[in-house]
Amino acid sequence: MAENAYCIAGKIVELLGSLIYEELSSAWGVQSDLKRLECTVLAIKAVLLDAEEKQETDHRLNHWLGQLKDVFNDAENVLDEFQYQILQKEVLKRCRSTRKKVGYFFSGSNPLVIRFEMAHKIKGIRERVDDISDLKAEFNLAARLEDRKTTMYRRDMTHSFIPSQNVIGG
Repeated sequence: MAENAYCIAGKIVELLGSLIYEELSSAWGVQSDLKRLECTVLAIKAVLLDAEEKQETDHRLNHWLGQLKDVFNDAENVLDEFQYQILQKEVLKRCRSTRKKVGYFFSGSNPLVIRFEMAHKIKGIRERVDDISDLKAEFNLAARLEDRKTTMYRRDMTHSFIPSQNVIGG
């Protein structure tokens, strides 16, 4: 379960670090919330590998990881929706028809309403992630950026040369 949360956290950090979010989050007024969300997700991601090892012995930790996975999935969905709205706005900019722009403004896809809703959703996700992050102190998790199980071993050089006396039926 922690491994899934670790992957989702990586996707969230990748999305938040992209140029699209950097440029447009300030225009939408959510830059500080997205930056705080990114910092919190990075802090949680650092302890997820330790949480994976300890979850079998601590059922509270297993529950915490479940909550974390749920909020990370919700965060990923909100960020995908944010990206969709940005792309939709770009398409509208390319469309030169004033009639379509006015129709879009007065439709259910009003850009002002969408900005407000997106800002509210992002703030809600950030608050949920902050609340779950505050609970991680209860588990005494150590920050690690790589898995201890993954160790690089040096292998001897191999080749495909086989002496002809060892070949049977050749």
